[in-house]
Amino acid sequence: MEKLELMYRYLDRHGELYFIEAAEEEGFRPIGDVTFWQEDMPIVLGDKAYRGQQIGSQVIAALKERGRALGYTRLYVQEIYDFNTASQRCFEKAGFRPIEKTEKGKRYMTELE
Repeated sequence: MEKLELMYRYLDRHGELYFIEAAEEEGFRPIGDVTFWQEDMPIVLGDKAYRGQQIGSQVIAALKERGRALGYTRLYVQEIYDFNTASQRCFEKAGFRPIEKTEKGKRYMTELE
């Protein structure tokens, strides 16, 4: 629990921290999180049951709109690991492209119109 708290404090200091929730009969249930700043947007869908349902695409679209509202002309993702092909596809489908090789994957960028 202590590690989790430290991680969320770090993310909250660096960007806008959002929890991703799913609407269910009994209300909303947290299924992941994302922290947004111009230099990165780490998205985690911790509940595997919700993966592959275009939730990541919806989150990225909302963050691109937030970036435009803040006056950003570009957004970056610090690193997507080579093994995470689902995340690569999701970001590439949203207009991001790899711009640099990193130790474990690639750095991505998109221009905001």
